[in-house]
Amino acid sequence: MLSFGRNCLKYCSHFKRNSSNENLCLQKFPELFVLNDSIGKYSYTQFPVLFPLISFNSHYYSTRVPSRSYRRRVRNRFLKSNKPILDQAQFQFAQSQLLPRFTPEELCNVIALQRDPLVCLELFHWASHQPRFRHDLSTFHVTIKKLGDAKMYQEMDDIVNQLLAVPSIGSEALFNMVIYYFTEARKLTKAVNVFKHMKNSRNPNFSFRPSIKTYNILFGALLSRGYNAYINLVYMETMRCLFRQMVNDMIEPDVFR
Repeated sequence: MLSFGRNCLKYCSHFKRNSSNENLCLQKFPELFVLNDSIGKYSYTQFPVLFPLISFNSHYYSTRVPSRSYRRRVRNRFLKSNKPILDQAQFQFAQSQLLPRFTPEELCNVIALQRDPLVCLELFHWASHQPRFRHDLSTFHVTIKKLGDAKMYQEMDDIVNQLLAVPSIGSEALFNMVIYYFTEARKLTKAVNVFKHMKNSRNPNFSFRPSIKTYNILFGALLSRGYNAYINLVYMETMRCLFRQMVNDMIEPDVFR
């Protein structure tokens, strides 16, 4: 109780020094003040600690623009709280279209007919756990395309990681599409990782080395970072390295638009 009284006196003395806040509170809460005839002024009835707390809110309210990291965290929390829900009826209907021992081609055809990308993703994961089934180029291609078109980049990233773990599966068109979607999502580091995966492929039976289209996609992503001189300077060395690799691979540059 003694500490409470000290706090009241401390806040009360601070509040008395701020006459503008006192007048404001007098206008909004007249019932908490009484007229003191001896000094001709209003004084507090009780609990003066309430008013400094009200005045503190105006002093500690920040009007600064939120930082980019804060906006990113808020956006991520919003996306997590608004995740789409799988349509179980549609998923079960798609399952019923497949025979007990379906082939990758049959799965690809069923996924291609789906309009809900979440159903496509669930079909892909469900098929991965079926006995004697292995995904091939077609199932990876159609699933990544569905997720990329729907801008479900986090889910697409999981499928791409599975794709990169299988060295024998891939094509130039598939990896170019993956790089394009990553650049659309501003995930340039992941796009460069896919590019390195293409560069490191040494198997002559699987030709998915970078082509002029691959370099055009990467150059377009790096040059579209805006007109900020600092950003352009940061990516300038990356663009030089890309251009040198393109020349070393005997790829003739074309006219970039």
